[in-house]
Amino acid sequence: MTETIGGKVARAGLQSVAGRLGGRAIDFATLLVLAQLLVPADFGLIALAMTVILLVEAVTDLPINQPILRAEDPTPDDYDTAFTLGLLRALVLAGVVAAVAGPVAAFYKEPRLPILILALATAPMLRSLVSPRMADFTRAYNMWPDFILTLSGKAASFAVVATLAVTTQSYWAIAAGTITTPLVGNVLSYWLAPYRPRLGLRRWHAFKDIMGWSSLGQFFSALNFQIDRMLLGRTLPAADLGRYALASDLTGVAMQGILVPFSGPLTVALAQAGKAEDLRRAWDKTLNATVCIMGPVLLAISVMTAPIVGLLLGPSWSDLSPILSWLALTTIPAIVGPILAPLANALFRPRLNAERTIVEFAVKVPLMVVGIAMFGLWGAIAARGVTSMAGMLFSLSGAATLTGTRLVDQLWSLRRTLLGLLTFAGICFWMCPDEGQGSGRLVLGVQLASAFGLALAGQWLSMFAFWFLAGRPSHTIEAAAYSRLSNWR
Repeated sequence: MTETIGGKVARAGLQSVAGRLGGRAIDFATLLVLAQLLVPADFGLIALAMTVILLVEAVTDLPINQPILRAEDPTPDDYDTAFTLGLLRALVLAGVVAAVAGPVAAFYKEPRLPILILALATAPMLRSLVSPRMADFTRAYNMWPDFILTLSGKAASFAVVATLAVTTQSYWAIAAGTITTPLVGNVLSYWLAPYRPRLGLRRWHAFKDIMGWSSLGQFFSALNFQIDRMLLGRTLPAADLGRYALASDLTGVAMQGILVPFSGPLTVALAQAGKAEDLRRAWDKTLNATVCIMGPVLLAISVMTAPIVGLLLGPSWSDLSPILSWLALTTIPAIVGPILAPLANALFRPRLNAERTIVEFAVKVPLMVVGIAMFGLWGAIAARGVTSMAGMLFSLSGAATLTGTRLVDQLWSLRRTLLGLLTFAGICFWMCPDEGQGSGRLVLGVQLASAFGLALAGQWLSMFAFWFLAGRPSHTIEAAAYSRLSNWR
């Protein structure tokens, strides 16, 4: 039987999700290993260096494979142009990093930064030089090669990080792992998708339109992610910055590992919604499902922070607990932002998502400057919370424009989901294990898993109870879950 386009897209989406989730799981394991063997100051130093790399990478970002994906029948000139643009990007990136490494080190008064920044710059350079023939797999709705690249690079990075962290206990373990992932991916790409590099810009006219709203949005997204570390790096000791950076990375793993992989399938689902009413229902389900899935993860981190830190990182990181707790809590409103992108892309409105990142940047920067100047680290956390709320309101307003559903109606549609989250938080608070009782990590892990499982059950029972009281309305996540449970019986 011939597979439909929708089936191919769904299959490719699931492959992409599996690869991203697997990669994030390895990232999380890597973080845990590093936290056991390195000190907070090491994380602070790497955070400063990576701030420069990520910003320069965002400024020079070019989605050079997009014209190949859009082409009806790509020619060798298309691949050569993509490779040449990638090489030019790598050279520009190297030049910019080399020019700013010294001044950045002087600004932060950290003499170890120049060589570290230059070494880390090889990672985005390698990502720019992946075989352009990898785009052929995406054109064929085959994401397994990308899956192989992702997991192979992450697994190799984990091995390098663990080995160097054990033998040297140096921040260079983090740097080496950061470089290993794209190095392995680059080499494997030419094995999976053979291509003989040739220089040429004959198809430049097909590539020149790629610098648009997506690149602008990527740039401001990187600034939003890094601005707090840039400012805190000037005012905080390296150890405190390291604790903040690790806490931010832990909440980021939760967001990136669970939410981001679904952006592709969500785009397809929303694009296939069809009529305006179907689109509104699809968005309502997407919004509620996102809050329902991500809310418990972040709430559990926020409410049960101390035992989670004790289980995963050990007593040497106990000072991380209040920082992680508040960062997880302030991240909850931000979970709405990433799902605006699939909606905007499905309706050919990428500008809206770029505008969201610009608005968040405009709100975040002055709040960060004032908050850090007056209250230090806690001012930065408060600024992140306000920025998350602003991003949520803009995202819901943007969705209102695209779907015709008023902002207040979107908030009202979340009522049962939010009541379920309140139930979840209450059970977590009531059942939170006492990390100070001296119980081993195995016992602590079982207690945390039990608390999370019971809280999750309480959340869904609460949602189902209010759903039944409301007359069991259709086209809701409760209706979809109830139907699936009925079929299983």
